[in-house]
Amino acid sequence: KAVGAAWAKAAAELPAVPNKKSEAAPITASVHWDLQKDKWFTDGHGVKQGATQAGEFSIATEGKSIIARIHPGGVFSDLISTNDRGVLISPRLKCEGGTLWMRSAGGGGARAKYVVQNYPRTGTVHKAKEFKDEGDAVLGWRSLDLNYWKGDDIFIQCATVSDMPAEAKPDERSWFGITEALITQDKEAPPSVTIGGDPREAVAAWLANSTTDAQAELLGSLLREGKLPNDTKAIPAAAALIARYREIEAVLPQPTRAPGVLESKGHDAALFVRGDHKQPAEIVPRRFLDGIDPTPYKAANSGRLQLAESLTDPKNPLTSRVIVNRLWHHVFGRGIVGTPDNFGRLGEKPTHLELLDALAQSFTASGGSMKNLIRLMVTSQAFQRGSQVPADVATKDPENKLLSHWTVRRLEAEAIHDSILALSGKLDPVMYGKPVFDDDPRRSIYQGVIRNRADPFLSAFDMPVPFSTRGRRDVTNVPAQSLALLNNPIISNWAAGWARQIVKQEKDDGARVRRMFMQALGRDADDREVAASLAFVKASAGVGVTQRQELATLESQSADLRKRVDDLLTPARAKLTAELPVKATGDAPKPYAEWDFEKDGSDSQGHLPLKLEGRAKIEGGALVLDGKTGVARSAPLKKNLSNKTLEAWVMLDTLDQRGGGVVTVQDRRGVVFDSIVFAESDANQWLAGSDNHKRTQSFSGPQDKEAASRPVHVAIVYDGPKVIGFRDGQMYGRLYKTKETASFKAGDSEVLLGCRHGSVGGNHSLSGRILRARLYDRALSVLEIEASRQVESTVITERDVLNTLSDAQRTDVRQWQNDLQQVDLKITEMGKRLERLSPESAGWESLALSMINLKEFVYLK
Repeated sequence: KAVGAAWAKAAAELPAVPNKKSEAAPITASVHWDLQKDKWFTDGHGVKQGATQAGEFSIATEGKSIIARIHPGGVFSDLISTNDRGVLISPRLKCEGGTLWMRSAGGGGARAKYVVQNYPRTGTVHKAKEFKDEGDAVLGWRSLDLNYWKGDDIFIQCATVSDMPAEAKPDERSWFGITEALITQDKEAPPSVTIGGDPREAVAAWLANSTTDAQAELLGSLLREGKLPNDTKAIPAAAALIARYREIEAVLPQPTRAPGVLESKGHDAALFVRGDHKQPAEIVPRRFLDGIDPTPYKAANSGRLQLAESLTDPKNPLTSRVIVNRLWHHVFGRGIVGTPDNFGRLGEKPTHLELLDALAQSFTASGGSMKNLIRLMVTSQAFQRGSQVPADVATKDPENKLLSHWTVRRLEAEAIHDSILALSGKLDPVMYGKPVFDDDPRRSIYQGVIRNRADPFLSAFDMPVPFSTRGRRDVTNVPAQSLALLNNPIISNWAAGWARQIVKQEKDDGARVRRMFMQALGRDADDREVAASLAFVKASAGVGVTQRQELATLESQSADLRKRVDDLLTPARAKLTAELPVKATGDAPKPYAEWDFEKDGSDSQGHLPLKLEGRAKIEGGALVLDGKTGVARSAPLKKNLSNKTLEAWVMLDTLDQRGGGVVTVQDRRGVVFDSIVFAESDANQWLAGSDNHKRTQSFSGPQDKEAASRPVHVAIVYDGPKVIGFRDGQMYGRLYKTKETASFKAGDSEVLLGCRHGSVGGNHSLSGRILRARLYDRALSVLEIEASRQVESTVITERDVLNTLSDAQRTDVRQWQNDLQQVDLKITEMGKRLERLSPESAGWESLALSMINLKEFVYLK
């Protein structure tokens, strides 16, 4: 009422808007849907109301505005909240080519598209209109070419971003609206909608809930032009209600969504000849397997409910037997039917047909209780038999299909992983939660699975590639498995942790060996095994001493070579530094936040003070990071960020590190992020890191071989879809464009220094010193980057220094640097091996690793 009263007063002072007649000639449409008259299928809270009359509106969820949009008659998903989800689907039709026109609008990444053959994605030949900017929020005719799919069945679909399979952004706001859709055989746009009339009449009709489409269009146009008051300052009476609406709307719970099939109108599909979708044969009615019940389903919808009933029908002989066979397979290592994925003609025949039938009947009688069935199996004589092979079985039943004894088999990949973790004492027993990755100490059931980035350790032990279902895993015994156990640094760390526990728990060497055997193998060690193990520990400890002596020799060589290089380069660098012109910082662009680490982690701009975590410290005018636990975390951002520039002056401790983040902007969950990253994908190269590499490509820049010997200036500019890297003020490699950009919301985003994203650990952390870091709330130009990099006078390139030397000196320096690189590489490799070793547990780490190898190749029973 307050808004209406203010609008009525403003409208009284506005002149009538003359109707603008379209000069376009009427066009002929082969298909025409009016969303106020023609009913489409809807799913989700945003569109469950279906079509609405003209005059419905949406409320602005942020800013000073009150009303976000006023809509004519149609289907709109934002009437309550842009957080509401919605899918709108047209009836199915035969595509005759031409052009699809949709009078539509939207925002936040919602899409309007046509769907062919139920394909859910978009791409080169599957076109869609994505609504993402201010212009897309205004209703207008938007077209898609249909000629490629002539002859196929299609339907039109509008969806919010959270309802796009494999592309969903579950926490993103989005909305769409559509009033008409039509298909024409030419590319001429339909006539534009006329907007005009008396504003006073339009406001009066809106207040009386009798708005026409033309009046709603007029009000929307006046609202966009700012001719109607629309903020709480102009209409203070609406302030309390708007604040209350936003308070409630902001805390509405977001439903958890899972990709699936919507239960809309059913559709029988054609049989494709030899699987070719271009050769459809007769229509095949929806029904169960012909061999069991060929009667077509009499269902108006998909028929999935009827399919579920057929699968669980007691008269169906297959379902219970398939489940029983799979359980038998997991308990005994082989199913009664040896092909658990195939009970058909090409599958194996059951070894114990009557047993399969009896177990299936027991399973059905128990109400489908898997627990009861497993209890029955593991209390059977067959399960309790030993693994000793009877004398005549090798010839009569070499594969032991008749279960005369227990068939030993290797542990599965996940069990191997978890048992090593349990031995190390690092296993995290907490249940439930989000997926984890890398060396997180949780059970394998929580290990995240990315199809094109499978865990290498689990893959070595035959974890199935997640591209299709596998009823029976492959079981191999190959050298790569032993190498994975011996050389994987994660396994070595866990083994070292186990050894340290043993050394701490037991003082006597013999007791230590016996405890390790009991924990790893579940049995006592005999005297011979104890003696052999102690001899192995002694020999391994001696190797460790020898390696430490070799490491000390290498470190001495490294120090000597480094001194030779420094003796030549340091005076030359000092001379160049003294000759640098003093650069006024006023010429540099002003950042949104800046940290110079002169005293503490305060932001010189006053926006984002830093909090040091782990072993991060400020020393000598720099943030010092240890590559393990050190990170600096800012307060929450006070403004939204989209276009931005990340900038830092950084000196690495070593070039032999992969994936540490220098400057990162991330959401506070550490999931979505943009970052300056060193050497994550390619050694010694700078990278624009992002979540799942969505905005990451290689700059194809040169390898940075100086970042560990002097400070370098690195900046990354995010200018819309363009990502540009800079090193020492010059463009680094090439710029590239991304398919999407990341926006970071005020209050829900932060800056990290020294960590790629999330929490420290693994290869997320940086080892080095950050002398200064800056964050800009815009994309800097090339000239601004060049001006900014001179704020720190430490950036003098090695090429500049070498140019001051004689030819002979340059030759010596290059030779020493090459030798130093080789020596440092050996130091790094040997240091990693010795890092896990401690004098107290010398030799026991090697025994622990050997015991783990022995344990994992001891087969079940």
